[in-house]
Amino acid sequence: TIRDVWLGDRLVWSEGETVSPLASDLFAAHHSYVGDMSANNRLANALSLSSYVGPFTNELETDKEPYGWRILLSDPIPDEKLARKEQNMVTSGRNIVGLIENLDHVTFVYTAGGTEQERTVTAADASAFFGEDIKNCGTDIQTLSRLLELHGLL
Repeated sequence: TIRDVWLGDRLVWSEGETVSPLASDLFAAHHSYVGDMSANNRLANALSLSSYVGPFTNELETDKEPYGWRILLSDPIPDEKLARKEQNMVTSGRNIVGLIENLDHVTFVYTAGGTEQERTVTAADASAFFGEDIKNCGTDIQTLSRLLELHGLL
């Protein structure tokens, strides 16, 4: 029985279902350790993170568990774009915590209305939203595809 079909390094079909290019790219960017910044960058690129939240820099919280990733947005967010940007942060954060095995939370730090603000997405919050362990997205591409569909990305 054929379970998966790969075209080069891209998974294109799995367990009877076509796999979207986005799901394939994100699944390939799944990794074990948030401390691997080059792998984090590959994941951010696969998500097109900067196109959703704007330019950013990073800080890692890897001295002790729970491990975190702080994404520091460079540009202030205008009031008229705030709700959409915050939704993009939450959506991106859910994908990120689902695809980095030891990552507990992602915190977006941004300026809006002249004040610095934070939006944190935890693995527990993402799992509650998704209705199952968010970490399953890193081990099963069909699970990841369901999350992407739930977010309207597929």
